[in-house]
Amino acid sequence: LHWQVARKNLQYLKATKNYNILFKSKEKNTLMEYINTNHASYLEERKYVKEYIFLLRSSPITWRSKK
Repeated sequence: LHWQVARKNLQYLKATKNYNILFKSKEKNTLMEYINTNHASYLEERKYVKEYIFLLRSSPITWRSKK
């Protein structure tokens, strides 16, 4: 899952490389990821929960929440 999400985000960044995102110059370039997967929350419905968010300099650049 981790590599699939990372690959998707790299594809997104490549496809949008001509877009402009402005950040304060004093901030450090950091890419953070938060991923949550859960197989047990919805046992009755047999649902799988997948959520993630990627932040670039504390700003969300991509996310997903699916049940």
